[in-house]
Amino acid sequence: MFGAKKQSSKESENFFLGFLIVVILFAVILDWLTSAVDRSSLLDMYNLRNSLMKVLPEGQKFYDTGYMMAYNAYKASNQKLSTEEKANIIVDLVKNGGKNIKVSLDAKLQAFLAKYVFAFGVFYAVVHKSFWLIVFSLVLVLVLFVYRNRKSIEELFVLLKAKYFYNPFKDKDIDKVLSILLANPVPASILHHNPERFGLFEHSYSVAKKVVNELIKQQAPEEKQKEGFLAGLLHDIGKIRLYRYECKEPFYVPSPLDDENEKPKKKKKTCKWTSAGLNQEVVNKSTMTFLSEKFGIRIPKDKDIWELVKQKDMEATLEELKGADYPLDKFFEETIRKLNINDIFDTGKYDGWHRSDFPYVVVLAHAFNRSLVRTIKDKEPAIPLSEEPDRKGVHTIAYIIPKKLSNCIELNPDSDLGLWDVKVGEKTFKSVYFLKKDCIPQDLLERWGEVSYGIEKIGNN
Repeated sequence: MFGAKKQSSKESENFFLGFLIVVILFAVILDWLTSAVDRSSLLDMYNLRNSLMKVLPEGQKFYDTGYMMAYNAYKASNQKLSTEEKANIIVDLVKNGGKNIKVSLDAKLQAFLAKYVFAFGVFYAVVHKSFWLIVFSLVLVLVLFVYRNRKSIEELFVLLKAKYFYNPFKDKDIDKVLSILLANPVPASILHHNPERFGLFEHSYSVAKKVVNELIKQQAPEEKQKEGFLAGLLHDIGKIRLYRYECKEPFYVPSPLDDENEKPKKKKKTCKWTSAGLNQEVVNKSTMTFLSEKFGIRIPKDKDIWELVKQKDMEATLEELKGADYPLDKFFEETIRKLNINDIFDTGKYDGWHRSDFPYVVVLAHAFNRSLVRTIKDKEPAIPLSEEPDRKGVHTIAYIIPKKLSNCIELNPDSDLGLWDVKVGEKTFKSVYFLKKDCIPQDLLERWGEVSYGIEKIGNN
């Protein structure tokens, strides 16, 4: 019984819907057949077009089309049907299928469509405006979303960058360390190699690649290559805690000589990277311990790998120093003031010799390089430069002196390192620098005095 009532209700709804469609269709057909445009309605349509052009100009082509259709219909038939004529049309439509209708169907069609074209023009203009409004709104929402979630988005971008651009191994710990380096724009040093933003990442990545390349040459297994790459990335990780970017506001002190009517010029605040001045080796170890405990990052234990990392770190630093605009000359005076020229410190050991009749001050290369490294490390303790020579008997710093100190050292064109051989008295010394006297303060030359025996250049290295 309940089902029968439900079915009956559904049939009633279908009947009502069908009846409504027939009524609407009949009304549209009647509106079409009885459409006509007189002078007054044509003028109203023209004024409507002008008004819409001011408010919704995007629909102009449809307003113009609708107006022209109305105008053509007016020209074809400008007489509006009377009520009796409309009734006759309906009767003829019902009885005879509209065979006796005498009006022009073309004019009726244009008159009928004109107002709908106008309406469509309004609809189009509103949609057009709404579309760009919606697009603008979506863009605004997207910008606000990115701004509010910029930290999370940046972290995601960094993680994807680390995973797909810089990690040659499918290793999660390497992903994590790369992400940490990419998220911290600290330099590799304050003064010398890679002193720019993200310099630590560039340097660490360079060292890691050098380590892997060496292990590949040694035909080491992939697991060892992974450990080498990870160790290379971690070798300077403590610098993310050691270095800070600090900005200072200018401090203005008024002077009695200042013009009261003249406002002091505003100075921009100065920002620069600074070091906490802590022991880097200690900071490195504590940072690795923190990363291991906080993020579960494994720390390589193989001593041979860390020894290889140390070698490649020095290689990378040397290459970076050669390519960097690092002013070694600013350490020149402090370096030579520490040298025992003419045994002024009365130790019995000479670092070099000076005579007024010899155009240069002669300095043993190993003494000069050791003093230069000590001077640099006094300013920047974290720099991986050794005071001792490498296996070839050459200090690392010696490789960049020809490029960075040629204004104060007379270079030997036949030597890659710019070194000379010299005879002092009866003894010959190899690998010495010739320092130009115009770079040496006069008080220092006077302090050194003159050696009693002769100095003679005897050949090139």
